[in-house]
Amino acid sequence: MILLISRLAVRLITAGLVVYWILLFTGTHLPASAVMDTGIGDKWLHFLGYLGLSFLFACTVTAHYRPRWDTYLWMAVILLCYGALDELSQIPIPGRHADFFDWVANAQGIAVGLTIQRLALGVYENWAVIGWGWTRADQSRG
Repeated sequence: MILLISRLAVRLITAGLVVYWILLFTGTHLPASAVMDTGIGDKWLHFLGYLGLSFLFACTVTAHYRPRWDTYLWMAVILLCYGALDELSQIPIPGRHADFFDWVANAQGIAVGLTIQRLALGVYENWAVIGWGWTRADQSRG
């Protein structure tokens, strides 16, 4: 089942991912002295940051390609590898260090973000209204 999404929507989703990813990378590579205390624990920031990244990444991928059973597995692998590289690349930054448990929080955020996106995509595929009350299921019946 191919989703009917306008080109503008696909471009906006893709642009949103690019902007978010740049902001996330920038935020994780600022010196510790430049980061203000949010009152949220560090692990929660990792979890939420990667939840958002994985959700937008999955939205972008599924807007461009029809997802198969292994699509989400490959997205998870790509994002887990990026999360590890993100942690390791913080080592030379003053006040930053690589932390295995930060990566675990990243992984948890990735799992939740991909799951939420897949569930939302399933709802959209089954119940999205196209035009004057016609759903995709109605259109496929002719």
